[in-house]
Amino acid sequence: MADLIDELVEKAKATPKRVALPECESENTLKAARRVLDDGIGTPVLVSPRETIEETARRELIEETGVVQPHILPLKTYSALHRDPRGWIISCAFLGLTRTVSLSTAEH
Repeated sequence: MADLIDELVEKAKATPKRVALPECESENTLKAARRVLDDGIGTPVLVSPRETIEETARRELIEETGVVQPHILPLKTYSALHRDPRGWIISCAFLGLTRTVSLSTAEH
């Protein structure tokens, strides 16, 4: 089992993505988020049980860009079984609309 986990971690490191982690109040989830970030697996996104996916997308957009009061529109959910070599990954794409602003160029 450890070999399988190591293999999955190495595949994830090859193409790091955002990793949504539910139950963000849990100590184990916070430890997992730290490992995802420290090991270069991806960028953790902590999802609160009090947030919908749309609210999380809006919060992330605001945190990452500094955009104020964006309007979020769902574009598409990607869930084809073999679209990602790491395994079955579900992604929800959103479009954020806002007034014309200068976006933050800070590196993350």
